[in-house]
Amino acid sequence: MGKAEAFLSALNENLSKAGKSRVRDTTEGKIEKGFKRWGMKKIITWHLEPTVVSFQPSRGNARDVSTFRIVYSINQEALREKGKMDGVFCFVTNDLSDNLSCHRVIEDYRRKNKIEEAFREIKSYLRLRPFYLTRARRVRAHVTICVLGYLLLNALEERLASSSVKLSGPSTLEMLRECQVNRIGPHDSEAFVESITQLTKDQVEILNELHLNHLTKKKYLSKLLRQSVM
Repeated sequence: MGKAEAFLSALNENLSKAGKSRVRDTTEGKIEKGFKRWGMKKIITWHLEPTVVSFQPSRGNARDVSTFRIVYSINQEALREKGKMDGVFCFVTNDLSDNLSCHRVIEDYRRKNKIEEAFREIKSYLRLRPFYLTRARRVRAHVTICVLGYLLLNALEERLASSSVKLSGPSTLEMLRECQVNRIGPHDSEAFVESITQLTKDQVEILNELHLNHLTKKKYLSKLLRQSVM
């Protein structure tokens, strides 16, 4: 309730200092969105009262601006009823099997956070972006690569946890991201040469700490270049 009232107070303050005329539909939309967030639609009744304020720009003369003031009242009975559920969290499931315990329902619900976190990491650190593929197998291939990338990110974080490297998985990836296969050749020509970016001292130290120093060996890098399909 306090957040809703603070929201209305701040919005009224903003409306009273409007520098240009406010639109009723836009203002109502902001209020409805806030009330929906806090579940206050049945508790607070409100309406917009048109008003005019004087606005003084940094240059020029003052001008009148049409704006609004939010007038609201609180349904105390509805607030008391809602207060009876404070601190109560209810889980509902359509799985009525006898083997599904209350503990399992809560556990499975909380696991959804791991799924949401996984997608958040895939979108940010692994840079999954909207893709425009029409064939199902290509869509599956794209998502599979992203999920494998997430698996590797988790494996990297496990290695980091048991090492002396004081970096997160995403930070380590950013540092190693500069190691690339470079292809150089004339424009419109099939002739080219390939090389791998020279590793920095910090990158070599990280790979050694993660027991991935074989990635710095010339023999391994030469094999990698032979298999390149850039």
